Amino acid sequence: MSQGGGGVRLGGFVFGLALGASLALAIGFAAVIASDPGPPLETPSHAAGMGVEPSATRAPTSTATPRPIDGAAETLGNAAAYLQDGQAQLVIELLAPQVPRWSDYLDLAEGYDLLGQAEMSLSHSSLAAEYFERGQAYVPTADRLYRLALAYDLAGNLEMALRRYDMLLHWQESDAGQYWDFASTRADELRTLLGTPPAR
Repeated sequence: MSQGGGGVRLGGFVFGLALGASLALAIGFAAVIASDPGPPLETPSHAAGMGVEPSATRAPTSTATPRPIDGAAETLGNAAAYLQDGQAQLVIELLAPQVPRWSDYLDLAEGYDLLGQAEMSLSHSSLAAEYFERGQAYVPTADRLYRLALAYDLAGNLEMALRRYDMLLHWQESDAGQYWDFASTRADELRTLLGTPPAR
């Protein structure tokens, strides 16, 4: 009976030792995982110099870009409502300090686009063109390209306006069709004003 009790005590001791070693290994492994945040996200070359810093989080494994939990969606919604109400200055005050800190390209493109529209409504065409350029660099669209060409045109930068109208005329997506007639007519007028040879 005493030998059996000794076997139980020895078995319990070995089990406790094994359990302790397993816990120590698990804790050590968790510490290694936590200390390796992985590679930072890279800023693509087309967005370099746009005031966007790469995120310090691990690169996503999927192709979809998650929307960051930083209030961008709500802020963009508020800005769009201000713009619709004709309160362009509120749009600028809300977005100008926040947009450069965002990391999601869709949010950045939309934020810069709203800033450009707000500046356009205040007749600040040169500033609007700068914002539209930034938005177009992140997510190119025919709508934004049209607003960009128009902003350059209204600002008196006719060479840049002509370049953007020509880009719009060669845009491959079907949504550019709604701007084609205006862009074609205006591009011809600008070529006459600038003495530029007709497009081929």
